[in-house]
Amino acid sequence: MSDLTKVLQTEIAIHLTELLWKRTHHVIKSLRMHRKSKVLIANSGLEELLAFLRYNWFSMTDYLYNKISNKFLQDWLWRFDDFFYMTEDVLDDFEFMLFPSDKPQGRDDFSAFDEAMQKLPEVIDTAADLFLEITDFRVARKEFPRLSYEEVMEMRTILKRPAAFEQVQSRVEKPLATSSGLPTLPYEVRELKGRVVEKNKILEALFHRAEGESKKLPISISISGPVGIGKTDLARAVYNSAQVEAEFDVRAWIYMGNHHLDKWLTLQRSESDSVDQPSKLHRSSILDILNILETEMTAKKVLIVLDNLEGMGDEVDVNNIIYQCRRKGARIIVTTQSEDVGRLSAVWLNVELNGLEEEDYLELFKECALGDRNRNKYPELENIVGEIAKRFGGNPLAAVMIGRHLKWHQSEDRWRIISRSNLGMIDPTESNILSVLRHSYEKLPGDQKQCYLACALFPKNYPFKQNQLFKIWKAIGCCSHISNQSSWTWKNIEPFFVSSARKDGEFILHAIFHELADYICDGEFFRLEDEIKEEDDVVQIPDKARHVYVTADYSVKVYRVLQEKTHLRSLVIGGVLSSEEHKSSFMGWLEEVLRNLKGLRLLLIYVLPSGKLPDAIGGLRHLQYLELPIDTITKESIQELPAWLSDNRFVGLRRLLNLKALREAILKKGSIQEHPTW
Repeated sequence: MSDLTKVLQTEIAIHLTELLWKRTHHVIKSLRMHRKSKVLIANSGLEELLAFLRYNWFSMTDYLYNKISNKFLQDWLWRFDDFFYMTEDVLDDFEFMLFPSDKPQGRDDFSAFDEAMQKLPEVIDTAADLFLEITDFRVARKEFPRLSYEEVMEMRTILKRPAAFEQVQSRVEKPLATSSGLPTLPYEVRELKGRVVEKNKILEALFHRAEGESKKLPISISISGPVGIGKTDLARAVYNSAQVEAEFDVRAWIYMGNHHLDKWLTLQRSESDSVDQPSKLHRSSILDILNILETEMTAKKVLIVLDNLEGMGDEVDVNNIIYQCRRKGARIIVTTQSEDVGRLSAVWLNVELNGLEEEDYLELFKECALGDRNRNKYPELENIVGEIAKRFGGNPLAAVMIGRHLKWHQSEDRWRIISRSNLGMIDPTESNILSVLRHSYEKLPGDQKQCYLACALFPKNYPFKQNQLFKIWKAIGCCSHISNQSSWTWKNIEPFFVSSARKDGEFILHAIFHELADYICDGEFFRLEDEIKEEDDVVQIPDKARHVYVTADYSVKVYRVLQEKTHLRSLVIGGVLSSEEHKSSFMGWLEEVLRNLKGLRLLLIYVLPSGKLPDAIGGLRHLQYLELPIDTITKESIQELPAWLSDNRFVGLRRLLNLKALREAILKKGSIQEHPTW
């Protein structure tokens, strides 16, 4: 686990602890209506758990300021994951008896309650141990800073239990430091690849003049898109075009920045105005920059570029600038990751960028990795460049930074390793592409960080529907505190998905963000999607994996491994079955696997060769979201549906949010009004 992953996983652990605290509080409140003695005992235990969850939250927050030993944190985070999922199971079982039902299935609701009561002491002890370890270790490191990890852990037995969490309560939450970066300048670094349509659209807008309107009609243009998509490069190409240089008397490039209180202004005048006045670089506040521009805009045609605009605070600035410049007739280009800026009423045109076209992107990647001189020298490397380029979905930042790394290591073996490696291997110091991507990730609210990472469960370019995506997140537990989709704020996480696909109703994660999610989740979301080779006798699923995607063909070969992973929370079986042998054995192994995976919250099955549904699904009482290939169910098999689906009195799947919708879809498929037992 890298240093970056540890810090980001700690942030997630803080959020998950908060979710557990809220959910435990809700269960306590709900159980108070039951006056049975063992319920009162349970509430007493849950109150103790609640206290330790609170203490753990403060201790983990304190870690972010004091940077506890990385080795300690890695071990602690792994055990926290186990604790989180164990606690979820217990709370699920306590809640099972709280679901209102007038359809008893002959199963005592208190059996689940009793199982929870048996596990509760272990949950409380684990919460206490986690809290004491992190607080004792922090205090010991302060007292004995030169001790090793092992020495400090030995001293835990003689340390007094500190009440250090009380000191943390008064602290104000601070943002994590990110790479500061340097201000961008308007000078073109390289020839712009692609973006011909977008560039022409912006130029046409800049020179737009309706009949009878002044040549100084103010126009504001937004270039929006995710990090690294080429917004600044496109703005530079427009800013430095011959048409723009000839049209505007003054060009101003303002780097708005994302880590600086001061803004940077590069001011350029036309040749006739600047014989004795070369370009100037000013570092100042936005108000001072406005004053500088005020004098420059008098009776002149002015173009202003606001590069790298972020956050609501800066949106106030851009409205102010647009208002000031509108009176003087200036034209404005804004580059931003925020889609909200493009929606401002003052913005006349919004240009949304997605990845470069494949041909343009490959040309850029080759230029960065090989240069013009080396293409003939290393012909065997060109094919490998193509393989690497396909991974990053046309993101120019990846082409430039990864291409730069490749250029310094022009070895076929090294390039083949990189083509199969994650971002951590490509950028081991976390100082280049990871530091840039990390900033976008850290801007997400705490409850949306895990939602974003959960997308790594699915292959690249997986087309989610919005409603489906929300249900998946809710089932996994990322946003369990949100009652319905209408209460969910999408605007923060939307830029992580391809904007052109969203217009068609689909959410497809940008390839570069899929790579980042794979890196950060550190194996918790795991995919088996590559073709199995004959020499692959043993297939391993990491112990830390809690959510697994596997292709249907692959699943037939690894079902024994899946059976052993009883701690899985999610299972997605995609793809198709390519052979008759696999089709004949699939349903048998699926029943066996599902009988072992009692803790599943999410189950998506995209292939059912027999057209029948597994009986074992009825035993998954924690299941919250289920997708099945309804189209493969035959009319004949509808009369043989398993009890969990055919019997309307069956309530073992009380947590399954879309059970009613599944039943209705099957009725529609069978062209019948009502099933005999419904």
